[in-house]
Amino acid sequence: MVGKELEQYTLTSSDGNTITVTETTNGDYYYRDDNGTGYSDNGDGTWTDENGNMYTE
Repeated sequence: MVGKELEQYTLTSSDGNTITVTETTNGDYYYRDDNGTGYSDNGDGTWTDENGNMYTE
C-alpha cells in the first residue's frame, strides 16, 4: 500500500522571510515547519502560525 504524499507549502512572512510547511497526519495543527511550529491555513491565501504570526502563500 502506498501512503499519501504529504503536501508542502512555501509561506512568506510579513518581513519577507520564507518558510516551508509540511502536512502532518496527527496533532492539532495539520502543517508544521522544520522547527515543529504549527500553522493553520485560513483558506484565503493567508496562514497563521501557533504564535499568531501571519503569512501569505
